[in-house]
Amino acid sequence: MANTNTTYEKLKSLMLAQAAKMRELNRVIPVSGTRYDLPLDGREINIVYFKAEKENAPLVLGFHGGGFLFGGNALNDAMWSAVRDTLGVNVASVEYRKSPDHSSTEAIMDGYDAAVYLKAHAEAFGFDPDQISVMGASAGANLAAGLCIYAGQNNPGLILNQILIYPLVDNVTPNEEKKDGHLSAPPDQIFRDLHCTNEQAKTSIVSPIFASDAELAVLPNTVICTADIDSLKDEGLRYADRLKENGVPTSLMVCAGMPHIFFEVGFGEISEEELRSYSPELQELVKNGEAHRASVEALEFAAKHFRKLEKIVLVDLDDQEIGGEEKLRTHEKSLLHRAFSVFIVNGDQMLIQKRSLTKYHSGGLWANACCSHPRVGETLEEAVHRRLPEEAGFDCPLREVFSFTYRTTFSNGLTEYEYDHVFLGEYSGEVNMNPEEASECRWISFADLKKEMLETPERFCSWFMIAAPKVMQIVEGNR
Repeated sequence: MANTNTTYEKLKSLMLAQAAKMRELNRVIPVSGTRYDLPLDGREINIVYFKAEKENAPLVLGFHGGGFLFGGNALNDAMWSAVRDTLGVNVASVEYRKSPDHSSTEAIMDGYDAAVYLKAHAEAFGFDPDQISVMGASAGANLAAGLCIYAGQNNPGLILNQILIYPLVDNVTPNEEKKDGHLSAPPDQIFRDLHCTNEQAKTSIVSPIFASDAELAVLPNTVICTADIDSLKDEGLRYADRLKENGVPTSLMVCAGMPHIFFEVGFGEISEEELRSYSPELQELVKNGEAHRASVEALEFAAKHFRKLEKIVLVDLDDQEIGGEEKLRTHEKSLLHRAFSVFIVNGDQMLIQKRSLTKYHSGGLWANACCSHPRVGETLEEAVHRRLPEEAGFDCPLREVFSFTYRTTFSNGLTEYEYDHVFLGEYSGEVNMNPEEASECRWISFADLKKEMLETPERFCSWFMIAAPKVMQIVEGNR
C-alpha cells in the first residue's frame, strides 16, 4: 500500500508540474483568434475569440479537454478554427479555472458566467445573442454538459445546442470499473481527486449521467460523438439514451476505430515532442491521417445536426418588411410573415408531397412540391431556388403567379399567419424528395386531385386547399 501511495504521489507531482508549464505556454503561444479578458464577478476569464466570416453568426463557447488540469484555451487553435469554419459560427474558447486550485463548481460557473457576459455584449462581439451553444471534448464536454444542466434550471433558453465529444459524464464510477480504453488509472484517478470530492461528484452538474429526468428534459439540442476505443464510450452512449428518453433531440455518432483524444489531435500540425507523449496507436493514427479523417467526419456530423435559429421576414398586410423573428417563435406568436409555395406541374399533372410526421405542424398531410419562408436578407427569388432543391432534389424555372394572406391555428397551439407568394414551374424529370421534409410524393392528374380535395379535404394542408384550385385554373387557362 505504501509503495502504491508513493507511486501515486510521484505521478501527481509530475502531472502538476506539467500542468504548470502548459499554463505558462498557454499565456504566450500565438493564436489566430483574438484574446479577450472578460470582467466577471470577482475575477477575469480569458477567451480566445475566433470570428466567423458572416456577421451576426451564432456563438459556440468551447471548452478544451485535459482532465480539468491540463490544456488551455489557446492550445487547440487549429481545432477551434475548424469548428468555426465548418459550423459557420463564432467560437469563444474559454480558459476556465482548473484543478487543484479551483473546484468543479468554479470551472462550470466560469463557463456559465462567460456565456451570460457574452450574451449581454453580443453586439460588440458581432454574434446573434439568441444563438449561443457550447462544445467540449472529454473533461471539456463534462463542463459543457454541466453548464447546460445549470442553465436549464437557472436561465432556460440560454443554450441552443451542446456538442459533446467523447464526454466524461460520470465522475462517480472509478475508471477501472469502466470499459477498457485509452484512459487508465492512476492518471484518471488523479484528475478526479483534484477536481471534485466524492460528494461533489454525485451532483448532476459534475456527473450529468445522474441528472434527474426533470433536469434532462429541458436540455438543448444535443450532438454526442464518442470514441470507439475509449473507457468513456459506454457512459456517452448511456447519456444519449437518457436524453432521448426525456425528449431531448439527440444525435449520436460512434467514431469507429478511434481512441480517446483523437479529435483534439485531428487538426493542424503536431510537433514531434507532443506526438511522443501519446500512445503508439494514437501516434500512428495521426501519422497516417486517420485521426484527421475521423475528426473531420465528426465535425461534419455535428454541423449536420447543429440547430440554427432561422429568422424569417415579418411583414404588414401590404407585404412590407417590418422586422425578423425566429421561425418557431413567429408561429407561436401568430405573427404575419412572408412565405412562398412552389407548385410544379407536368401537363395536366401536379407534383404533391406528404409532409413528414416530424414537421411541427401539418405532418402527414398532402401539400404542394415545396413551401417555406425567405430568410431575413434573402429575396423570394433566391429563397425558392434554394429551397426547391433542398426539399425536392431538383430545380427548374419558376414564376410568381399570385399571392394571398391566410391564417390557420393548429391543434398544437401554433398559428400559420402568412403572406404567401405562389410560384409555378413545369418539370418532368427525376424527383428526390428529402425524407426529413416529406414521407412520399406523387404525380396526380388535375381531375383526380380535384376529386380527392372535394371528398377528403382533411388530408390536405390548409394553404394548399386555398392555392391549388387557383393554380390549376391558371394552368388550364394558359392551354
